[in-house]
Amino acid sequence: MLRREALLPLLVLVLFLILWEGFCRLLHPPAYLIPSPLAIILRATSLGDKIFVDVATTAAESLMGFVLGSILGIVLGVLFASYRAVELSLMPYAIALKTVPIVALAPLLVIWFGFGMSAKVVLAALICFFPVLVSTAQGLKDIDQRSVDLFRSLAASPVQIFIWLRWPSALGHLFASFRVAIVFSVIGAIVAEFAGAKQGLGFRILVASYNVDTVTMFVYIILSAFLGMAFYGIVAFLEGLLVPWRKQA
Repeated sequence: MLRREALLPLLVLVLFLILWEGFCRLLHPPAYLIPSPLAIILRATSLGDKIFVDVATTAAESLMGFVLGSILGIVLGVLFASYRAVELSLMPYAIALKTVPIVALAPLLVIWFGFGMSAKVVLAALICFFPVLVSTAQGLKDIDQRSVDLFRSLAASPVQIFIWLRWPSALGHLFASFRVAIVFSVIGAIVAEFAGAKQGLGFRILVASYNVDTVTMFVYIILSAFLGMAFYGIVAFLEGLLVPWRKQA
């Protein structure tokens, strides 16, 4: 099954690249509009080690933002699930923060935190925060009351009920939000790099757009997509290890 799941997307990718290359060879569109896959690959190889530095920069920003946003989302989600008054008081503000476009926040964060890594990490954390918050709160609440009653009949304390019942039950919801949030973290880091950076995938895309260097833009756009896919795959792999019952279900 795993081989089939990996093979089918690979076949689609190969077919797409063949059609793309054939289109470019037959119709000869201008390279600044639609470069061929071969031209993109050649440009990527010519960029050398600079690619790895930019990928590592964006990856580090994304991962730190994901970790920070997830921790905040989990902590607040536990509070929401435990105290109704906290949820009623703070959820509207969490929703308001989510509805603010990240493109609007990026320049402000650069002004506050400068052109270094901090602004990118904060923006990535903000965009990861909401899905983890909602999934944590929902997962902790989505418990069969009969199971809770059984634990209470065995004289389990609220802490024991949380550790042995609520938290394991919420892990499925939590990892579902992690798979979304880890991809969002890459988007947040790249958008922050658009607003101000010295390196990273977003910075290179912005510079290439100023120079109308479409081939280089495609290189870094594709690398951004692969980075998000790699992170998603890692989270899905960890989910299979840590929440095996969800996979079996």
